[in-house]
Amino acid sequence: VSTADLANCVDSTSFLGDSVSLTGVVTTRLDSNALTNTTRGQLWLRSGYGAFSGLNLIQFFDPSANGLSNVIPGDSIQVTGIMNEFNTETQISPYQGGPAIQIIGAGATIAPSVVDLCDLNAVNRETHLVTGEEWEGQYIELQNVTVTAVTPFSGGTRVSFDVQNAAGCKINVSDRFLVGRLPNGNPAGSFVAPNVGAQFVPLRGV
Repeated sequence: VSTADLANCVDSTSFLGDSVSLTGVVTTRLDSNALTNTTRGQLWLRSGYGAFSGLNLIQFFDPSANGLSNVIPGDSIQVTGIMNEFNTETQISPYQGGPAIQIIGAGATIAPSVVDLCDLNAVNRETHLVTGEEWEGQYIELQNVTVTAVTPFSGGTRVSFDVQNAAGCKINVSDRFLVGRLPNGNPAGSFVAPNVGAQFVPLRGV
């Protein structure tokens, strides 16, 4: 996405709706996503450590099809499918059947990119598209952030929390992955919500 488009709050990929074939390294386990089930599989890919190198892969059918359930973090895969969006997040949806997903390598190192929180969000959690959009879907690390709010929801079975850095820039941390799910949640996890004032050095996620 061009800087000019981002400055005008246009963040859709130029490949939206296109049929594409791409390669990337798997950065999250299929079963690490709390919403994965027998009718859908989801994980994240990266094609390097630079701008616009992260992507959500979501398969709207049995994750055991296409070989998706066989891939693990560090695998390099080739994916063929349609580029689309969900809640403004760019994603690729593999074709059913195939060879829509092929493993072409293994053992790549998965390391986070250190990002300044103020490149992502302002003090009111407003997104900075021009400097933040390029980190969408990437495994990143925020350093020296403090919890400012903890928000239970869904009857106390789920929780999210806000963190901010020394400059006051703020972001919400959601429970999109199983690692952030509470013991009384569905699915049940082992996450213990932090207290306001707790500090993370570092905080990593997609």
